[in-house]
Amino acid sequence: MSKQNKFSRRKVVSALGAIGAVGVGAGFANTAAAEKVKASFTANNPDTLVNDDGSVREVNIGVSHGSISWKGLDSPAKKAKVYFCTEKDGKYETLESKELSATGLRGTNSFSFDSIDFTEDPFDDAHFESDEDGTLTETDVELKLNAEVTMQNGETVRGNTYATMTISVDNIESEAYASGEANATVGSYHQRFGAAYINEDGIEEPIEDGTLNLYVTYGKETVTYVAEFDEPEESEHSLADPEFASTNLALGWDVDEDGVGDFQVAWDPDAGFPDGEFGYSGVTDTPKWEKDTSAGWQELPEGFSAERSDNLFTFEVPRKALGEDECYKFGALAGAGGEQPYVAISNEKGKFWSGENNFTSSEYYLETEVLAGYSQLYVSDNDEICVGVVHDDSDDDHDDDSTTTFDVISPNAFDGDAPSGYASSHVELFFDFDGDGEWDTQVRRGVGEDVPDTGAGVYYQNNGGNWKSDFDGTGIAVAETDDGFSVTVDDDELDADGDTYGLGAYGTRVDDDARSETLGRVTKSGSGRPWESDNLVETSL
Repeated sequence: MSKQNKFSRRKVVSALGAIGAVGVGAGFANTAAAEKVKASFTANNPDTLVNDDGSVREVNIGVSHGSISWKGLDSPAKKAKVYFCTEKDGKYETLESKELSATGLRGTNSFSFDSIDFTEDPFDDAHFESDEDGTLTETDVELKLNAEVTMQNGETVRGNTYATMTISVDNIESEAYASGEANATVGSYHQRFGAAYINEDGIEEPIEDGTLNLYVTYGKETVTYVAEFDEPEESEHSLADPEFASTNLALGWDVDEDGVGDFQVAWDPDAGFPDGEFGYSGVTDTPKWEKDTSAGWQELPEGFSAERSDNLFTFEVPRKALGEDECYKFGALAGAGGEQPYVAISNEKGKFWSGENNFTSSEYYLETEVLAGYSQLYVSDNDEICVGVVHDDSDDDHDDDSTTTFDVISPNAFDGDAPSGYASSHVELFFDFDGDGEWDTQVRRGVGEDVPDTGAGVYYQNNGGNWKSDFDGTGIAVAETDDGFSVTVDDDELDADGDTYGLGAYGTRVDDDARSETLGRVTKSGSGRPWESDNLVETSL
């Protein structure tokens, strides 16, 4: 940071998290084990830095929501490593690297890289600055991710990918500068959708060069939608301004993709909603929006929330409200009524509400995919058992309130009772809390005959002990789900000081003739059993 700039509206170009999800999966590689590993990521350009001397103090770039995956290996994975690189003078330099746990013939793990100030290393301030008044300088930063997975047979498969991030610095005329704080900016997200404002010919209050951006982040329990009204600083009007005409914003969802919307959440400061500026409407069987019946607009249901902060609108929707399918349809429309600018995030420019089915049609909604919100995901080689891991990192110090949840998903093990044709089935989740290579506790859900009589469907056993169903005092909480069970563990049980812990899963079904078969396994070797010595996946918070 070679230069102070007290006039800068935003002295730091903050791009942490602006590199989107990083994936490594079946694709390309340049080893004998080709098509086992690849890397992919998207670079999202940060907002333009605007000031009156073109100086730059920091350019922070990092990676969030990173993940790698591998499958079809010739030997079970032993470890993985990712490298974050950038190009300088025609050569790529490694800025940071990180080793990750990896196991089995297929699986995934997540990672992130903290932000790095590119004006300190590998560049300097001058590399990004705009020296001439009235000049916009755009500097491309070439980014690269290398990913490699080392197998237990000693071979390594690799993949890499490239992306470009553009850093823009606008050196405006000094006398034209107006002081003030920059609008809030959006950080990390899983999906981004955007559309430009439409100003019909002849309207009296246009907003030129405006864009509505919609950022979507998928958590385990909640999906967050952030609507950003990105408008020029010199614009006289704003669609985010409650005082501008009849400004409003609506988001609509068709979760089952049947062509009819299921619910919408709207912001309208003049509508008199029960929740102040925000309202909710479902759809009747007719179909018809409830808001258009005697029921009217409703308060936001439990689990929903909405708030406005300047040009950012944040909507939180329970993940279960998006249904059980992998895809759903949604979109957004903002306007100010009458002869005013408007914008639609949809599959056809400027269109959102369709007149079909009393305007409940989702004809113009976008189709998108529900993304997994897990920080780590372990899948058995036969896809029968999945363990998704979510760490509640709301407290960075990992105090007594921090927990980690393990979602065990095995649809073919649980069908109300035992699956058809089987007398019983069960799936077990194994923990090695102290990292000594031996399991300490296993949590099991069992259905059907010969289930231990603990009085509960989910129960546990410590190594050398008996099955129990009373989890009081264990630091573990459990719950049954439609296709498995979830286990929430206090982080102090998982050695939250940074040490590794062991994790594994195993499923068994017993047919009507008392013959046992393995449903699936998640182990370090990709084979064997989790209770065997040193065969649990080594991982950490």
